[in-house]
Amino acid sequence: MDSIEGITHALRSNEYHSSEDQYYWFLENVPGLNKVHIKDFGRVNFTYALLSKRKLTYFVQNNMVDSWADPRFPTIQGVRRRGLRVEALRKFILSLGDSRRTVCMDIHELWAKNKQLIDPIIPRYFAVRKENIVSLELDGPEAAQPVDVFKHRKNIDLGTKQITRCKRVFIEQVDANSLAVNEEVTLMDWGNIIITEIHKNGDLAISVNAKLHPTGNVKLTKKRLTWLPNDPSLPLVDIVLIEYDTLITEKSISKEEKDWTQYINPHYKFETLAYADPNVRSLKRLDQFQFERIGYFVLDSEPSDPILHFVQTPDGHTKNKFLSKKVKERH
Repeated sequence: MDSIEGITHALRSNEYHSSEDQYYWFLENVPGLNKVHIKDFGRVNFTYALLSKRKLTYFVQNNMVDSWADPRFPTIQGVRRRGLRVEALRKFILSLGDSRRTVCMDIHELWAKNKQLIDPIIPRYFAVRKENIVSLELDGPEAAQPVDVFKHRKNIDLGTKQITRCKRVFIEQVDANSLAVNEEVTLMDWGNIIITEIHKNGDLAISVNAKLHPTGNVKLTKKRLTWLPNDPSLPLVDIVLIEYDTLITEKSISKEEKDWTQYINPHYKFETLAYADPNVRSLKRLDQFQFERIGYFVLDSEPSDPILHFVQTPDGHTKNKFLSKKVKERH
């Protein structure tokens, strides 16, 4: 078939190497066939990943994943839902060369290359986790002030988005607990503030008061806080941030392992309820962006849905500290 279709060089994984003698026998003994050169290459496996269709079928048949397009699956639709760009995969494969040696690559290296590709070209938005959310009250402005800011401070070609500055804003509990009275910090896309009061209930911050410091130098502050307007007239977007862990708990499973299911990761989905910048409503399904100081995400639902679901794109590092609530899926 290769010869009939005009193939001159057949590229295939070296698991078929043992059949090459038969392949060449047909080329030499069947009249009218042209010479085809075979180029073997080694298979590329990834750590903590399953590429066997038989093993992946087990997850589908037992309703352990949504479908063959599940973001944890190494299928085209699966990795696309998780934010992997084809360009990143191509660069990664080209960097490996065409060795005949089967290799097991660190999956984090692939995601790190993907991050290098997407980071300069995707917009930024804010999100604040709902759990123990903290209200920060400023000494102004009295009235809400819409302001246009760049979607990406280092790539102004992405255009602008509108945010609203107001007297009360929401901040993360983890940020509120890190503050100290008289400390100067930066509200991102706004400016510097000086903390005047911190109200706590035990170890948790309940509310914070601060005064604006318009002349403060944002380059000198050590802390930068994300925030969202806390104003009844400015409804925020309810969202779910979803992070997936690996399907298996071992770096690799040998072919000789009979009971490979013992290595299935029982906890592989993390969910965080949060509020998001209303600008995320302008996104389309599968659009990529970054929630500042949280991570990279893909919109995995329709923008008109009451609650938006965002799947986190791995960046080659360990799990994000903001997505720490482990949820075992139930089917």
